[in-house]
Order: sequence, then C-alpha cells, then structure tokens
Amino acid sequence: MFFALLGCTDVPLPDPADHDLQSYFDAFAEDGFAGTVLVTQGDDVLLADASGTCRRPDVACARDTVYDIGSLTKQFTAAGIMALADRGVLTPDDLVTRWVELPDDKAHLTLHDLMTHTSGILDPSLLRDYAKITRDDVIDTISRRSLQPDASPTGYSYANHNYSLLGAILEIETGLPYEEALQDLVFAPAGLSETGYLLPSWPDERIAQGRHAWPARWKTPLEFDWDDDGPWWNLRANGGLLSTVDDLFAWHRALRDHTALTADAVDASQTPYVREFEDGSTFYGYGWVVSDTDAGPEVWHDGGNGIFYAMAIRYPDSDLGVFFASNDERDDDWRLPWGLSSIVTRDFAQ
Repeated sequence: MFFALLGCTDVPLPDPADHDLQSYFDAFAEDGFAGTVLVTQGDDVLLADASGTCRRPDVACARDTVYDIGSLTKQFTAAGIMALADRGVLTPDDLVTRWVELPDDKAHLTLHDLMTHTSGILDPSLLRDYAKITRDDVIDTISRRSLQPDASPTGYSYANHNYSLLGAILEIETGLPYEEALQDLVFAPAGLSETGYLLPSWPDERIAQGRHAWPARWKTPLEFDWDDDGPWWNLRANGGLLSTVDDLFAWHRALRDHTALTADAVDASQTPYVREFEDGSTFYGYGWVVSDTDAGPEVWHDGGNGIFYAMAIRYPDSDLGVFFASNDERDDDWRLPWGLSSIVTRDFAQ
C-alpha cells in the first residue's frame, strides 16, 4: 500500500457522529472528492453516489466508472490460491518450492507465509509499478535477496512481492496467464464481469483517469506500457486490477453466499493470523485485514498508488459493506470510507 501525502482539504471535514450516510458523503463531495461510493446491507443499497470527474474535463465519475483498485488485488490473488485448495490441488501449508526453485534459506517458505506477509521477503526499492519486470525477474530477485530477519515483533512485514510470487504460482499451476487463471477460479464463479486487467474490455470513457497534476495529464492504467496480457510483474498479482464498486459488492455477496469459495476457504481467508503491529488491533488474513469491533468482525483492505485509492470494508455478521474508489487520492481519502462505515455500524448493525 502506498499512502500519498498530497494536498489538504479547504474546509474541516465532518464528524460522522453528526451525519447520516448521504450528508456525510455530500460534505466530501463539496470539498472536492472525486470518486464513487456504494454502501450496502444484504442485497439492498443504502447509498450509491459519485462526485468529481473520471476523465478530464467532461466525464463525471459514476456508479459504473472503472478504477484501479490497487492492493485490493491481493484478496483476489489469495482467493485464486484458496480456490485451488477447494479443488484439492494444494493447501496453504504447501512449500513454495513445489512450484518455484528457491535457495536453501527460503526453502521453508509456504503459501501461508506469502499470503500473510510473514515470509520475510522484501520489496526492491525504487522500482516503479510499471517497470518492465518479468515473472522470472521477480523470482530471481526474491531468490537473491536475503530475507528480513525478525521482520517485526509479530513476524509480519507487508511486501508486494509475496503476492507477485503467489501470482507466479497461480500461472505455473494452472498453465494460464494470471488474469485468465483468476477468471476461471474466481471471477466467473463469483459473477464478476467488470474486474480484471484487460479481459473485461471496458469502453474507454468508463475508465477513470488520474486527476493529480503531476504530470499534468496522468494516464489511465491501460495507457501505460504493459505486457501483452497485463501489467509487468512489479505490479501483477499484488496490485493494479481494475474494477467497479458494483463488482466489489458482487464479490462481497459471493463471499457471503460461497459461490466462488467454500465456507471453509472464506473462513480461512478471513482468519486473523498475525498481528500487523505489536500494539495494534488489526490482524492479517489471506489478502484481508481483520479486527474485532462492536459490530462484529471487520474485514477490509485498501490500496492506492498516490493517484488512485480504493477500499472494501465488510461486516459479515450484519451483512454490511462499504465500497469506495477514487481517482484523486488525497491524504484524507481514507476518512470517507471509514466515516461511512462508522455511520453504517451505528445505524444498521444488528
């Protein structure tokens, strides 16, 4: 995850305790928020709204706008692994060396270690998301670099290359490119038709363009130099998938209804395996962050690249969801989805 420190609001942002869903969103829209939100309970929509522009200067953000969802990609990569577990092909405890040759100091690593960021793998510094890095380059980099000793007191150290390696394993196991493997294992069973790198073939006018003015015109993700079947491997499988808030809602329902993963696989994915910070209250599962709240388990992930920012928050006990995407990441963006979740759990949690 990349958190940008860009800009500041012109007016004080509201306290969710004093607002309902619509008025809270409206305050952010008035302050210049660009993006789309969807708040749901069960199959019902509690709030669906958008503000700002998704393509300069004349295409407004809308409910069907397609955004880069950043590290939310990780939950889909983990779901691909768990779908293979459902099929009896593998288990999370399997060694990575079953698929990828690694040196002795990494021969102990398991799929579980990768999915929970407890492998000690480090990301290389100074590599841009769209750098031309192949799958073999990623594997070679992981093989050559030392593992981080005692990554944290909890053993947790967030690294994108954990999920790059999981994406490589998905390709090796299935014999398919990463996106095609997810289409077979996750997207099609879950009913997701708007999530992917290239296969959904969205109309250009629906794909959000970054709004920040550095450079003056930031491209849509698809305008960057990608490989033939998706982004290069510094991004593939750990970030950069495109989606809509409605597809994130569909994913929430698929997890609830076990249409893509069995109940056991969903439970395993949302188990709080490792504390993220020594004194913190959040834990990492398989592509999800998990914590306990008064509304029951709170299961979420966010992702951003300094331009785009997205978040999905689930409350399984009350079947509540908050789905958020923006093409104009600011340092207060996180406040909107979390404020909406505060209102939702106050007013709608069982």
